[in-house]
Amino acid sequence: MKRKVFSTNKDSTYDFVKSLKRGLIPSIIVFISLLIYSTLTSFLLIIRGPIQEYKMVFSDSDGDAESMFIIFLLILGIVSGLYMFKFLGNKEEQNVLLSVGLSRKQLILNRCAAFSLELLLAVVIPLLITLTINIKFFGFSLYSFKVCAFFIVVLFSVIFVGFTIGTLSSILAGTKIEASFTALSLTILPFGVIQFFYASFAFFLRGYSEAFESGVTLFPIFDFFNFFEKGENVMRYLNPLTMNYSRLYYTGILSVYSNLYDETQRVNWGVENLCNLKLSEFTSFFLWIFISLSVLLLCLFLLDRRKAENTGLFKHTKAASSIIISTVVLYTSGFGLAFGIFKAREYMKIGSCSFFVLDNYGKFLSLSYILLYAVVALFICLFLYTLNVKRLIKSLKFLPLALLALIIPVVCITGGLGFSTHTPGEGNISEISLEYPFAPNKQVFLNTWTNDTSRSVRYSGFNSSNDKKLVLSLHKLLTESDSKTQPYPIKIIYTLANGKKVERSYLDYSDEVILKLPEIFDSDTVKDYIYRRLADKASYLSTEDFMQFIKENPYADFDMLIREADLYNYDKIVTFELKTVETGEKANILTSFDKETYEQLLEAIATDYKIMDATDYYYPKEPCKYVLKLGVAGDIPNEFKVADSYTMHILPTMINTLTVLDNIKKNDMQSIKIIEKISLYECTVNQLFIQRFDTFSKDAGADYIAKLELKSTVLPYAVYENSNDIAAFSGKLHSLYATFKKNVSYALVMYTDKSEAVYIIEK
Repeated sequence: MKRKVFSTNKDSTYDFVKSLKRGLIPSIIVFISLLIYSTLTSFLLIIRGPIQEYKMVFSDSDGDAESMFIIFLLILGIVSGLYMFKFLGNKEEQNVLLSVGLSRKQLILNRCAAFSLELLLAVVIPLLITLTINIKFFGFSLYSFKVCAFFIVVLFSVIFVGFTIGTLSSILAGTKIEASFTALSLTILPFGVIQFFYASFAFFLRGYSEAFESGVTLFPIFDFFNFFEKGENVMRYLNPLTMNYSRLYYTGILSVYSNLYDETQRVNWGVENLCNLKLSEFTSFFLWIFISLSVLLLCLFLLDRRKAENTGLFKHTKAASSIIISTVVLYTSGFGLAFGIFKAREYMKIGSCSFFVLDNYGKFLSLSYILLYAVVALFICLFLYTLNVKRLIKSLKFLPLALLALIIPVVCITGGLGFSTHTPGEGNISEISLEYPFAPNKQVFLNTWTNDTSRSVRYSGFNSSNDKKLVLSLHKLLTESDSKTQPYPIKIIYTLANGKKVERSYLDYSDEVILKLPEIFDSDTVKDYIYRRLADKASYLSTEDFMQFIKENPYADFDMLIREADLYNYDKIVTFELKTVETGEKANILTSFDKETYEQLLEAIATDYKIMDATDYYYPKEPCKYVLKLGVAGDIPNEFKVADSYTMHILPTMINTLTVLDNIKKNDMQSIKIIEKISLYECTVNQLFIQRFDTFSKDAGADYIAKLELKSTVLPYAVYENSNDIAAFSGKLHSLYATFKKNVSYALVMYTDKSEAVYIIEK
């Protein structure tokens, strides 16, 4: 009997054709998906028009839909890889394929080539149809071809990465189930590593600028795409789940929306910058394709050395089991960190404060939970892989590996290898941005609807030698002072001479630091900004100019740019009241003003702020004399004709301002209210106390004090109703005062009309 001679070439061709058939289903799914997502969506958007509002359409702008679409394509690629190499998890099918005369290298090359060819066609054809539609409606443009090519690279790379993960998992694992778990682990492991690193930095590393600051979720499992404040490049280059992300677009890389630029003055962040689509935006995707090709080459090596008899065994290689166990331990350690933080908040009763920075007890508790969760997770994994008591006991020698979960947190606690104490040299700094609490309001006037005057305000500049030394001394104190959780952060951003940025953020700092914060008021940066804000209208930018600046400089620090505001436009002023602080006497002085007088007032205020020092502003020796209240009309008229209300406290040291006000005739004076009772309450918090312009209704003052003290109720420690006792408080009630480490009390004043007001009084 003649022995049949197999033709290797025919077998290879047959196997390639079979691979084409096997890859047909996922390729058709990709093809149909893109026809719906890109082609059909583009066509519907265009015909919905009007056409003049669009320049080009390739997809809808729904960021969530884009994100889910990318995840869908990645999963489809993974499933395709597992499906194309499913024979590796079946002994009979594997034996047949390995006995036909084809090398293992040829088997893997056939499947990779077949799927890549089909995938490329499935991506290119729908996008070329979309391109044709755009050319038909909007005409030919080179930019359309660039975007079409961009979409092809993005979508192909996403699916190809998924296919590579599925292929590698099939080769590493012994069964189809293990291959699926390995693929899942390889997909989510980079994301978990990045999350755990960033979470550890945010929780344990002093000075780290938080990657996420919402204070709501520790690990945004259901919101992957909001975690890019600081790590956008890391996410793009190291995390397949978010490889489509770009800082340019704030949602996803696929935000090539129809409304590239509407001819109104609205700036569309997500699309405006796409007109500047550069080759660098392709870089991450080309890198992912290169990585995938490198991994596939590794697959050739691994498959060639794979033992056929291991097929069907759940634990046939250390690689697959190590990947799965590492992923499980990493994620459980992360959840241990989260629960440790929550427990610390519960025990330490700091629920009203940020939980990103804890005292030593909280950090120890969090480390304990990380280790506990890591040990439990590792023990469970070892048990599932052994399913035998004797082998499990032998495997317990691996439990010390759980200590690896503590490496990053411990490094962070000990200073992050010098990160927490490093400050740039003064000569190497170009400029500084500083965001700090208790800073002067950027409008200078205070919005009456905003009660929280302690919230951090950002100023940029600090480029003079004096300003640099001021900020550097503050930063040095931050690194050396004891940690104490504070309600608002201090953030410092250095722009170095070489253009690089160094960022530090502190949510824990001592009261000693708070005492130094007022010194920033004396900086050239703050003083110059306040003067320009009030008196230098030449520095104002109109809305149109501001939008144009953003368009041309999308990443510039425009925090110190001064825009036009209705507040400084006399024609927008609807009401202008002047209140004598202690007596509550009010006068409407709008009729005594004209545009020229108002300009003089703003100039006088600007000059006084330029002259006064931090002590005058934060710790005035004498109480404020007046409070100004402005009612400003908005662009949309309403029955009250006031869109916003602003106040300013006129300090005794503001001589120029007082001169202007004293020269104005006060008409329609209201009767003076008489104080009939004063109640004193303990003041224990650090705050820049600023009294509201309007007095409280009866019984509302105590609630206001309780809110300031972060308590449910407060009781006075002294009450004065005798006229002689009340007279002793004359000239001592401050409506603006910084309580930082000062021996002061709240003074709740009740007038004869039963209205109330709250002041600060020095003990």
